[in-house]
Amino acid sequence: MGRSNQGILHANNLVKFFEEDTGSIVDFFKRRKRVIKAVDGVNIEVPRSQTLALVGESGCGKSTLGRIITTLIKPSSGEIFFDNKSLSKLSRRQLMPFQRLLQIVFQNPYSSLNPRKRVGQILHDPLILGSQEDGQLESAEKLLEVVGLDSSFLSKYPHEMSGGQRQRIAIARALATRPKVIVFDEITSALDVSVQAQIINLLIQLQKERGISYVFISHDLSVVRQLAHQVSVMYLGRIVEKASADVLFDSPKHPYTQILLSAIPTPNFRASWNPFSIKGEPPSPINVPKGCRFNPRCPRVFEKCKTNDPKMIIGGTDHEISCLLYK
Repeated sequence: MGRSNQGILHANNLVKFFEEDTGSIVDFFKRRKRVIKAVDGVNIEVPRSQTLALVGESGCGKSTLGRIITTLIKPSSGEIFFDNKSLSKLSRRQLMPFQRLLQIVFQNPYSSLNPRKRVGQILHDPLILGSQEDGQLESAEKLLEVVGLDSSFLSKYPHEMSGGQRQRIAIARALATRPKVIVFDEITSALDVSVQAQIINLLIQLQKERGISYVFISHDLSVVRQLAHQVSVMYLGRIVEKASADVLFDSPKHPYTQILLSAIPTPNFRASWNPFSIKGEPPSPINVPKGCRFNPRCPRVFEKCKTNDPKMIIGGTDHEISCLLYK
């Protein structure tokens, strides 16, 4: 995928392989390394002031991809462009100004907030970083107000708050550096449904007010439907379908996407396509199937799928699919 002026962040052919030792620790000569293919040739584009959702089953590489594009971990290969500037060959020191603009909010806010610090202390350093852009220091009180909390929380520790309140503090900390892109990694999965709705409404409001681009990682497609403008579906380290949210939810092409969407609870029993059942568990990223990676579980598999690795093709306006059914 080439760079365009519409997206604020682009990732081209990203690859991240992890090596894992096997065998006995005692017997050095019997130890071998095996490769875990977490992300394998991914292209994404994050639209300006909009939301790109990354969806798929657990273990498909979504979170690893989120950490790569926020520069928390380095890719094995591939390039990342932020505002058309390549980040891939920058040193740690050279990356620092960009890291302020690329923030991430994790699934478990309790584990990502320092339990020994009060909220005021947690927000202090990020606020100093955020003031570097124009010299204006936003107050912690104002930041708490933005995320729907009052100033009394400044003196609280993380353990004194509910899960939803902690997640709001994590969002406030991400906002403190005045980022242009925020990655949200399964941030609603551990919250009650009513609290989920409050957090989603908060994110929509913040995006309208501040023009921030989001990468929203989730396996909950009902939540994604409310928030996303673009959706990329991941399976076993690769993107298998990408489209605008309206196109993907109304007309899914890839069998895997159709199966994911059929699992969304809905009162509409007259869908325009018939949902398929899915077989077994996802294969291991250590032993990736030959041919199409989805072929061992696909209800529409045919012989060619077992030997040919499909490439991404254009399946209509603003719609790309990696599936041999559409070759």
